[in-house]
Amino acid sequence: SGSEGESECGADADAGVDAAANAAANATVAFREWRGRRERQRRRRRQRETQRQLEAQRRRRRRRRRLYGLRDDPLTHLAFVFSALIHDVDHTGITNRQLVDEADDLALLYNDQSVAEQRSLAVAFSTLLSPDFDRLRDAMFATRGDYQRFRRVVIDLVLTTDIASPERTQIVKSKWREAFPSAAHAARAEQREQQRRRSSMAASSAIRHRRPAGGGSSMAAAGRSSP
Repeated sequence: SGSEGESECGADADAGVDAAANAAANATVAFREWRGRRERQRRRRRQRETQRQLEAQRRRRRRRRRLYGLRDDPLTHLAFVFSALIHDVDHTGITNRQLVDEADDLALLYNDQSVAEQRSLAVAFSTLLSPDFDRLRDAMFATRGDYQRFRRVVIDLVLTTDIASPERTQIVKSKWREAFPSAAHAARAEQREQQRRRSSMAASSAIRHRRPAGGGSSMAAAGRSSP
């Protein structure tokens, strides 16, 4: 009986060792699977983050191309703000056409061309060039060339607000087509497509209206030819 007890104890011990070994093996497998899942999740997160960064870079490049370097041009930014502040300075509340028709002094002074806008520019730059703003000009313009470029941009922007001038409107449209040829091409293609559709509809309508007359005449001709 003693040997049988020892054998049973040995069997139980072996079974315990096997169970512990199986549990350790299962735990090892589960840990490796968990670690693999974690690693795959990290890789996917890194890939998504890399993709987001690449997409953000592409968007920034597209914006830079569309803005033609204006994003990094603080002098042009300043010209935009200055133009917005002064584009209606000293307006009388009367349209340019009315000023021209009445032979107003401003119309005579500016030769009937964008009268109100040119008046705003004259007042604004006369004020900016006064001695009271010497220090401001020194802060705004490092060189004489900076001032001249600033002035050109402001003049173009303010004169563009004269939407009643057909010449000015045509100049703006031509500059837009030059700056954004793809957009202009798309607009022309859309216009051609609309014209094609209208022509097709007109042709179809004309054919429908002519068809009964043609059919009747052919039937009448067939009747006359039959004995």
